[in-house]
Amino acid sequence: MAARGRRQLEVAICDDQREDRKKITEAIAEYIKISSSEVHVREFESGEALLADDPSKFALFFLDVYMGGQTGIEVAAELRKSGCKGEIVFCSTSRESAAD
Repeated sequence: MAARGRRQLEVAICDDQREDRKKITEAIAEYIKISSSEVHVREFESGEALLADDPSKFALFFLDVYMGGQTGIEVAAELRKSGCKGEIVFCSTSRESAAD
């Protein structure tokens, strides 16, 4: 339960690279220090694992564009198709995927 006066933000980080998930989690930890939010972070190693969970509970998604199996772009399409309204942030080290 969120503390009084603080809102809880459910965040999903979906990246097949542990180190990249860690970097995003650390950035979120920095955000928590300066905000009045309570943040709950779940990490997923694949889009399939995220979609098998209950993605509707998340307000924010960090999706790696290039993952084994489904790409972040494909996962985002599935999230929207299922009616999920959470905000989506695409992550990639590739400049080629920026337009997508």
